[in-house]
Amino acid sequence: AARGADPAMPGALAGLISIDSVPLRQRATTTATAAAGSFDTVEADAHVAAPVGGGWLAFDAAARRSAGFETTPDDQRTAFSVPARHRRFSSALSAVVPFGSGELAARWSSFAGTRTLRFAGADSATEGMDASIRYAASGQWPLALTGWVQWRDFRNRVVNGQSGRITLDQRATPSSGWGLRAELRPRLSSAVSLTTGMDWRASEGVARERAFSGSGQPVADRAAGGQRAEALLWLGANTQHGRLATSLMVSGQYWQLSGGFRRESRLDGNIGTPDFSFPGRHGWLASGRAGIEWRATDGLRLF
Repeated sequence: AARGADPAMPGALAGLISIDSVPLRQRATTTATAAAGSFDTVEADAHVAAPVGGGWLAFDAAARRSAGFETTPDDQRTAFSVPARHRRFSSALSAVVPFGSGELAARWSSFAGTRTLRFAGADSATEGMDASIRYAASGQWPLALTGWVQWRDFRNRVVNGQSGRITLDQRATPSSGWGLRAELRPRLSSAVSLTTGMDWRASEGVARERAFSGSGQPVADRAAGGQRAEALLWLGANTQHGRLATSLMVSGQYWQLSGGFRRESRLDGNIGTPDFSFPGRHGWLASGRAGIEWRATDGLRLF
């Protein structure tokens, strides 16, 4: 949905996209699929759900594998050209249970995958984990509380297509993020409703890599990273009077960048780039906006 007069959050400046998950109780209790195709491609998915203690518990898993196809044009292939093979696996555990006057939902998921791009040894790998917990209560004072954490890592090797030697080894790029969100949407009357809340999130990451010479000898180790945090507060009001709807929202955001650094250690005896620490930065941003929607006819709305 995209509506200028009914924003769901302050970031929805030009509208919003609403994505709703199918409730566990409405999903099939057990499903499984498998398929095979060309290039030795195999994939499989499975889902199992069951009622537990007045709620639902579900487990999902998926796997993909393929020997891949040639991504390099025939006239550009070398002795080191290989098909773009890949593997991927993911799993998720979800639970929804009644809690007080509302519902408590928790989810944990993970994934891992490997891929080869064009040349033998040019391999990359990704892996990650997500976990979240959410409480939602309806009624005259709808309340939603959410907390989440994420972790990611990525590794990549760059290979010279003519010599087959490695030129860059991105050994690790671990990053993590976490956040909290609270939102209250009281309905003051049949025509007036409010929305207020806060969103706080933070993240940090680092990239570690090793560079190689044309002969394949390691020449330098490098690392860079930093942290980011931001907090958002907002207050909004929505009204509905016949065919006319209005909205008003004000928000304030605090952001901070810290811990930025870059380091290089030479392995070939040459003088490297001096280590550098980036100065921290922070600031405040304030914004406000208003919207009007007039339903001229059942098929025509003006914003």
